[in-house]
Amino acid sequence: MALQPSTYAIYKGDTFLAIGTKTECAKLLGTTLASLESRLTRGRQEKTTYENRLIAVKLD
Repeated sequence: MALQPSTYAIYKGDTFLAIGTKTECAKLLGTTLASLESRLTRGRQEKTTYENRLIAVKLD
């Protein structure tokens, strides 16, 4: 049995942007998966103000 990809909710500050797998969210946001994952790293989070920070919440 194959593993199902995790579902995430993506927020920018307090604003909801997208829900789905990381690949689906990247597509909805008009970016690549690599770019989305880069923006979610701890180092990038520390350099970004809260209002502009992307936050991924794992739902399952």
